[in-house]
Amino acid sequence: ETGENESTEFDVTTLLRMDSERRMKTLGESVKNTLLTPNEARKRENLPPLAGGDALYLQQQNYSLEALSRRDAREDPFASAGKTVSAQLPDGASDGNKAISETEHDAVKAMFRGILRK
Repeated sequence: ETGENESTEFDVTTLLRMDSERRMKTLGESVKNTLLTPNEARKRENLPPLAGGDALYLQQQNYSLEALSRRDAREDPFASAGKTVSAQLPDGASDGNKAISETEHDAVKAMFRGILRK
C-alpha cells in the first residue's frame, strides 16, 4: 500500500451510445448551442479535426443585451461599421427607368384598394 489516493474512472460513452440519427442531431445541437466546438463533436465520432474547428460558433442574430444596448445608443444604430456600397446603374440608365411610372403605380394601388374593399 502506497498511501496515495487512487481512483478509477470508467468511460461509459460507448455503452450508452445512441443510434446514428440521434447522435448526429445531439452533436449538431451541441455545436449550434456552443456546448461543443466542431472539432470536439468530430472527435466524439472518431473523425479528424478541421482547420478552424476549435472555435465556438454562434449565429449572427444572437447578441447579448449589453451589445444590443451599445448598438442602440449610437446615433444611427443600423449604420454599417464598414464602407457602404451604393448600387450603380448601368451606363445610360437613370432612376427614371422604372418598370412603371409613379402615375401607373398610384393607379395600381387604387385598383387594389377597390378590389379589397369589395
